[in-house]
Amino acid sequence: MERVLRDGQPLAAEYPLVFDERFAGRIVTLEEEGEVRSACATLVRDLVVGDLSVRCGLIGSVATDPDWRGRGLGTRLLELAEHELETEGCVMALLWADDPAFYTPRGWQPVGCEVDFLMTPEDCAGFPEPDDVRAAAPDDSGAIHRLYSLGRQRVERSPLETQVLLAGPQIETLVVQRERDIIAYSCLGRGADFAKTVHEWAGAPDDVMQLLRAHAQRATARGDQRPISLMSPTETTD
Repeated sequence: MERVLRDGQPLAAEYPLVFDERFAGRIVTLEEEGEVRSACATLVRDLVVGDLSVRCGLIGSVATDPDWRGRGLGTRLLELAEHELETEGCVMALLWADDPAFYTPRGWQPVGCEVDFLMTPEDCAGFPEPDDVRAAAPDDSGAIHRLYSLGRQRVERSPLETQVLLAGPQIETLVVQRERDIIAYSCLGRGADFAKTVHEWAGAPDDVMQLLRAHAQRATARGDQRPISLMSPTETTD
C-alpha cells in the first residue's frame, strides 16, 4: 500500500483504526508467487443517519502492484472484501474512488453528496474574530467526542477511537471554549489525504467560522497562503 499509494512513504499512522491492533480494521490481500500483489483495508462501522443505524463496511486504500494490473486482481480483491464484510453483517459497503470508472462496471454506484467550500485567507478574514479559540489539548478529546456524537449523520466510534484519530499526523485541532465548556471544534489536515482540509467539525455556524478564521491565521503565520477547504454534508450548506 505504501509503495503504490504513497511512493514508499508511511501510511499506517493516517489510519489507526485499520492498522492499530487495538481496533477492528482488517487488511484484505491477494498473493501471487508468494508476494502480495493487491490489497485493501476494511472497517465495519455503524452508519447513523438521523434515527436510523445501518451496519456498513468501509473499504479503502485499494492498491494493486502496477506490474500486475490488468489481470483481474482488483476485481477479485473487491469480491473478497465484499464477501468478508457481508459475513460480518454489513448490508452495504462504501468507498471513496479516485477512479469511479474502475468500480461502476463491478457493481458499485455513486451515492450521496458532499459539499466542499474553498476559502482564501481573505475570505476567512471576514469571519467572526476567534476570541474564544485555542488549540485542543489531549484531555479535550472527551468533550470533542461528545460534540461529534451529537451529529445527525456520523459513523459511530468510541471515545478511544476519537482520541487516537485526533492524534493523527499533521492534524491541527482547534476548539471554541466559553467559560468551562467546549462548544465547537474543527480538525484541519491529516497526512496526505486531507492537507489544508477541515474534514471534521461541530458547533454553531458562527463558532465554526471562528475556527476557520483561526486556522487561516495560523497558516498565514507559517507563510502558507493556500485556501482552506471545508467538507460539509448537504443539510448544513446554509
